[in-house]
This record gives sequence, C-alpha cells and structure tokens, in this order.
Amino acid sequence: MLIFHILTALTSIAGATVLLFKPRQMFLYLNYAFALATLISGTYLIVSVKTHIIEACLMGLFYLAGVSFCIAVAQRKLALGRLYKSSKK
Repeated sequence: MLIFHILTALTSIAGATVLLFKPRQMFLYLNYAFALATLISGTYLIVSVKTHIIEACLMGLFYLAGVSFCIAVAQRKLALGRLYKSSKK
C-alpha cells in the first residue's frame, strides 16, 4: 500500500505541474482523482500502520497545499481561456 501511495502522490504532483503549463479539462479531472487517491491511501496508512500523525499530517498538508495551488491556477487559466474565446464571438 505504501508503494501505491507514493506512486499516486508522485503522479499527482507531476500532473499538477503539467496543469500549470498546459491546462486541460481532462488533466484537471485526472489530477482530482490522483489527489483523492493519495489522500485516501495516506489516511489508510496512518490508521493501519500507526505512524506519527503529526509528521504524516504535516507532509499531507504540504502536499495538499501544493497540488491545490496548481489546480487553482489551472482552473483560472481554463476559465480565462473560455472567457476570452466567448468574448471574441
């Protein structure tokens, strides 16, 4: 389960980085799914392995803050692109 958690987190971070430079609606939905899978698997690991919750939650907050920032920027770029296209008509 730890390997799944690490792979989903790395994929989510990579996807969020791609979103910053090439915002696409499908990438956005995929990144939502990877971020959710990472949070669920992280919660499962905390409960099942009995790790130090402060360290795990702190890292989870850093992860969530970074991915959320990238998602928010991508959503803004997509919205501005749609607004620009609709104003040209």
